[in-house]
Amino acid sequence: ATGSMPQGDIGNRRDGFGGGNTARMAMIWIMESGKPKPIMIKTGLTDGTFTEVLDGLPEGTQIVSGVIYKDAEQAANANPLQGGGMRRF
Repeated sequence: ATGSMPQGDIGNRRDGFGGGNTARMAMIWIMESGKPKPIMIKTGLTDGTFTEVLDGLPEGTQIVSGVIYKDAEQAANANPLQGGGMRRF
Protein backbone atom coordinates (compact mmCIF):
# COMPACT_ATOMS: atom_id res chain seq x y z
CA ALA A 1 0.00 0.00 0.00
CA THR A 2 1.12 3.56 -0.60
CA GLY A 3 2.87 5.04 2.44
CA SER A 4 3.45 1.69 4.12
CA MET A 5 6.84 0.78 5.49
CA PRO A 6 8.71 -2.32 4.30
CA GLN A 7 8.85 -5.03 6.97
CA GLY A 8 12.66 -4.96 7.06
CA ASP A 9 12.71 -1.33 8.28
CA ILE A 10 10.47 -1.80 11.30
CA GLY A 11 13.37 -1.73 13.82
CA ASN A 12 14.87 1.44 12.37
CA ARG A 13 11.93 3.84 12.70
CA ARG A 14 12.72 7.00 14.64
CA ASP A 15 9.16 7.90 15.67
CA GLY A 16 9.13 5.69 18.78
CA PHE A 17 7.51 2.63 17.17
CA GLY A 18 9.01 -0.63 16.03
CA GLY A 19 11.92 -1.09 18.44
CA GLY A 20 15.46 0.16 18.10
CA ASN A 21 17.14 2.40 20.68
CA THR A 22 14.32 4.76 21.70
CA ALA A 23 15.29 5.41 25.35
CA ARG A 24 15.75 9.03 26.41
CA MET A 25 15.57 11.14 29.57
CA ALA A 26 12.66 13.43 30.44
CA MET A 27 11.72 15.65 33.38
CA ILE A 28 8.33 15.13 34.99
CA TRP A 29 6.74 16.47 38.16
CA ILE A 30 5.75 14.27 41.10
CA MET A 31 4.06 15.06 44.40
CA GLU A 32 6.32 14.67 47.44
CA SER A 33 5.09 15.64 50.91
CA GLY A 34 2.21 17.54 49.30
CA LYS A 35 4.45 19.66 47.07
CA PRO A 36 5.42 19.30 43.39
CA LYS A 37 9.00 18.15 42.75
CA PRO A 38 10.76 17.71 39.37
CA ILE A 39 12.50 14.38 38.70
CA MET A 40 14.27 12.85 35.71
CA ILE A 41 12.97 9.59 34.27
CA LYS A 42 14.06 7.28 31.46
CA THR A 43 11.37 6.95 28.79
CA GLY A 44 10.90 4.43 26.00
CA LEU A 45 8.30 4.10 23.29
CA THR A 46 5.87 6.98 22.73
CA ASP A 47 3.09 7.85 20.33
CA GLY A 48 3.00 11.50 21.38
CA THR A 49 0.11 10.89 23.79
CA PHE A 50 1.25 7.89 25.83
CA THR A 51 4.87 7.34 26.87
CA GLU A 52 6.50 4.22 28.29
CA VAL A 53 8.45 4.83 31.53
CA LEU A 54 11.52 2.59 31.70
CA ASP A 55 13.21 3.79 34.91
CA GLY A 56 13.20 6.47 37.60
CA LEU A 57 9.54 6.38 38.64
CA PRO A 58 8.75 4.03 41.51
CA GLU A 59 5.41 2.23 41.18
CA GLY A 60 2.61 4.08 42.94
CA THR A 61 4.28 7.51 42.75
CA GLN A 62 1.73 10.32 42.35
CA ILE A 63 2.57 12.40 39.26
CA VAL A 64 1.38 15.87 38.30
CA SER A 65 -0.60 15.81 35.05
CA GLY A 66 -1.96 19.36 35.08
CA VAL A 67 -2.37 22.53 37.09
CA ILE A 68 -5.57 24.32 38.09
CA TYR A 69 -5.08 28.00 38.95
CA LYS A 70 -7.45 29.92 41.21
CA ASP A 71 -7.37 32.98 38.92
CA ALA A 72 -5.68 34.47 35.82
CA GLU A 73 -3.13 36.39 37.92
CA GLN A 74 -1.86 33.21 39.57
CA ALA A 75 -1.57 31.53 36.16
CA ALA A 76 0.33 34.52 34.72
CA ASN A 77 2.81 34.44 37.61
CA ALA A 78 3.43 30.67 37.52
CA ASN A 79 7.09 29.71 37.32
CA PRO A 80 7.76 26.06 36.38
CA LEU A 81 11.18 26.18 38.05
CA GLN A 82 9.53 26.96 41.38
CA GLY A 83 6.84 24.28 41.08
CA GLY A 84 4.01 26.60 40.05
CA GLY A 85 3.58 25.42 36.47
CA MET A 86 4.02 22.52 34.11
CA ARG A 87 6.66 21.71 31.54
CA ARG A 88 6.01 19.57 28.48
CA PHE A 89 8.46 16.90 27.34
